[in-house]
Amino acid sequence: MQLFHEEYWKPIFAPNGSETKYNFENWQEQLEIQLRNSAQRRLKVDSARVLSSLEQCVKAMSEPMVSHDCIGFYLLSEEVSKHVKVVQSGQGADEIFAGYHWYPPMMESANPANDYAEVFFDRSFEEYQSAVHPRFAEEDYSSRFIYQHFAEPGAETAIDKALRLDTTVMLIDDPVKRVDKLKSLWKVKICALSS
Repeated sequence: MQLFHEEYWKPIFAPNGSETKYNFENWQEQLEIQLRNSAQRRLKVDSARVLSSLEQCVKAMSEPMVSHDCIGFYLLSEEVSKHVKVVQSGQGADEIFAGYHWYPPMMESANPANDYAEVFFDRSFEEYQSAVHPRFAEEDYSSRFIYQHFAEPGAETAIDKALRLDTTVMLIDDPVKRVDKLKSLWKVKICALSS
């Protein structure tokens, strides 16, 4: 961070209202204020604005993205584009620095693939089967993927297996795509930590 000269630091933009377990907004906010003595701009978006923007957000996607915060990035990019053209994002930091809630259980895991699936998957295969057409639910592809990835050589401990999967697959398929795709409509360059 010290490679940047202070004159290049710009205001910080942070979406407000995230209620996920991994919301580090307050910590990040305080650190960035201390490091940059920056002007904070909090974006408050009501539900009506979110719903009215959802169709345009989906149209802006070059491929389907299912993360709950896609609309947040879309609206954040819109607002940021009114003030700056390049921003630094913290996207990818949880995957790189083991910030998600599923990493601590992996530290002592005796059954890495099962334990990862238990804390990472948001629903059981049975629930998935009840929600999709049977031709898409012939096999538990997600579990198979996890087991195959965890069986590959080069990561000996459970936490190493989880971090390797998250940094080489999950990070690329979720935060990097989200940051890369949803800002383009507003002509904003977002540099993710993971880039």
